Amino acid sequence: MRSGQDAHTPSGYDCGVRHGNILYFSHPVFRHYRAYGVVVNRAFLDDATTFSTNLPSIARVALTIQPEAKRHVLHLLYAPTINRGGTIQLFGGSLSNGKTVEVIGDLPPLPGVEVTLRLPASVRGARLVPQGGELPLKRVSGRVTLSPPPFSCHQMIEFDASPP
Repeated sequence: MRSGQDAHTPSGYDCGVRHGNILYFSHPVFRHYRAYGVVVNRAFLDDATTFSTNLPSIARVALTIQPEAKRHVLHLLYAPTINRGGTIQLFGGSLSNGKTVEVIGDLPPLPGVEVTLRLPASVRGARLVPQGGELPLKRVSGRVTLSPPPFSCHQMIEFDASPP
């Protein structure tokens, strides 16, 4: 997010600022990326986030923090969609209402995923949920890196955030 080279951004920021855990962007970057596919906004978001992954661009990542349970839960979602529907004209008549629907056709397994993230608290370990099994963690500079086994559609990973 930091530019420093651009004369049109005297503050040194070319798209937004970070204040603690809050990001402020000068434009509605999520709406622009969703509605218009503004790829440069994705680059801004990649630079600003505290995680990185090699998941395909249509995958989703969500982190749930559960302080009462002393854990963080990472959700990895991958379900390629196909747009179906829309206006079809046959002999001059409309057969649908013009709305498209995203359909999940196949759920291929996704191998070789790697996720690196900075968690708000130190973690003691990670395990697959619901199937169980510990995941090895690599720790470097306040970040943890892990590689779940191949999964299809959804994989949950629980991080133990209880005090040592």
